Amino acid sequence: MLTTEFFNQCISYNEQTGDCYWKKRPISHFKTEKAMNISNSISSGKLIDSIQENKNGKKYKILTMRIDGSKKQFLLHRVIWFLFYGYWPECIDHINGDGLDNRICNLRNVSITENNRNLKMMKTNTSGFTGVSLNKYGSYTSYIWECGSQVNIGTYDSFAEAVAARVGAERALGYRFNHGKK
Repeated sequence: MLTTEFFNQCISYNEQTGDCYWKKRPISHFKTEKAMNISNSISSGKLIDSIQENKNGKKYKILTMRIDGSKKQFLLHRVIWFLFYGYWPECIDHINGDGLDNRICNLRNVSITENNRNLKMMKTNTSGFTGVSLNKYGSYTSYIWECGSQVNIGTYDSFAEAVAARVGAERALGYRFNHGKK
């Protein structure tokens, strides 16, 4: 079982910058003293800066390490939350939208639904506004996701009307300030 003590033995965290650095890990983390010496000589004091990109193009820092002989990967912001608060979060939202900014003041534990309300505009968006699309009849359809289902807000003659309807729905549902921004 992974504990905060275990991760505290592995990494140091700077809450002002959000950066994490490898510590010299103890022998209890390794099968042999040789493995410990090799790992510590390569990693100790180094910035943890490996980046992984998800399917939507969002980038996050990852922590990769061997635990009990198996390679494990963790999203670094989740480990930071665990270290700072002592429990694993359901879902972490980077408040400013930058997945590489792991300052604790930029992280909040939210539900998956709440986190989805803070998404940036998808790469596949063609209208230029999240939740608004041009339909095959030349009018605009507004929609929003709520509780895992797409809800049709309405169909409008103009782009401006469709955007206004979408913005109204966002406000009513408590979407965050940067939802749908590029």
